[in-house]
Amino acid sequence: MSGCVEKTTENPDEVYKLWSGRKPTSEVKIIHGKYWESEHWSKEYMMFLEMKASKDWVEGLLSKIAY
Repeated sequence: MSGCVEKTTENPDEVYKLWSGRKPTSEVKIIHGKYWESEHWSKEYMMFLEMKASKDWVEGLLSKIAY
């Protein structure tokens, strides 16, 4: 099958982009990151991000995931 390639990176900005779909803004400082995505079609993945973010950014994230 084409397109089934394992994806891995330890570039913190790239990990953030894979997670969020965009580049980090000035409100977020990415310190460390690690990303692994399986080559399997089920798209299994593991991600670690260490970041420092503004209070407004954190509250915005929490408001999106809280139910």
